Amino acid sequence: MQAKVFHARLTADGHAYHPRMEGPWPLDDEHYTLVATVELSQGMTEYEMLASAFERTNHIDQAWWHNEGVVFHGAGKGARSTSVGDIVQIGNKAFRVESLGWSPVEVP
Repeated sequence: MQAKVFHARLTADGHAYHPRMEGPWPLDDEHYTLVATVELSQGMTEYEMLASAFERTNHIDQAWWHNEGVVFHGAGKGARSTSVGDIVQIGNKAFRVESLGWSPVEVP
């Protein structure tokens, strides 16, 4: 099983979109960019899969695109860590990272 990780695109002034600014938005190309695919272990709960994708796309011990089981879909020197407002999709379900936990997102 895999998780797809999408980061919110930047606004004209260089800030990341935040779900409370104008959203919430559906998972679409206008507001989000696919940055990674993360391999997940069999038998994980939905929460464990979300937590694993989140942790493995954060800079902890190294740049996250060097983490095992992560395929980076960006170019250049990398990307920021996954944070509030970003989306993790598992199968046909998607969830937005919130300050505390996750909220479901419409998948087109």
